[in-house]
Amino acid sequence: MNHQISLQPTWRSVVKIGVRTTLALALGYAVVCLTIFIVRTSLTILAASDGHVDLMLLSANAFTLAWVTLVFTAILTLVAVPVGVLTAAVLKLLLPRLNPRHLPLRAAAIGLSTGLVFYLIIHLLLQALGTRLTLDYPETYRFWFALPALLYIAACAVETWKLNARYTLAAIAS
Repeated sequence: MNHQISLQPTWRSVVKIGVRTTLALALGYAVVCLTIFIVRTSLTILAASDGHVDLMLLSANAFTLAWVTLVFTAILTLVAVPVGVLTAAVLKLLLPRLNPRHLPLRAAAIGLSTGLVFYLIIHLLLQALGTRLTLDYPETYRFWFALPALLYIAACAVETWKLNARYTLAAIAS
């Protein structure tokens, strides 16, 4: 029995890319945030403790921050995964049409542009909803929206470049 493996990206593989990339970004950002939170609050606790280190207090602080970060990340991931899957699906549709010669830099530019368009759409939606994730609250906006958006846009470029490589292999194999 002759089974041929398709090199062409399937919808299933593209959805997996969207989910995996989104989960990796969310988890990575949560770990970075948690580290920053624990270090900042522990230094504040130590500064206020007059040289007496209370390990139970520092442990409770770390546990509380870890729990809150985990819950917050889980909730945001429920919103982020559909955006990641939708982005991957749009890129699957756009890439063969906008980059028929499978040029790697063009693919990355398509991913970067698509990520930027999605970012702008989400930014406008958040603005319309009146959330604190707007430019009216710059500290909140930068930490909870702009920095993750930069990671998302970069991931769009990288994943589109990788998707393009699969299209290139499929074209060579056919």
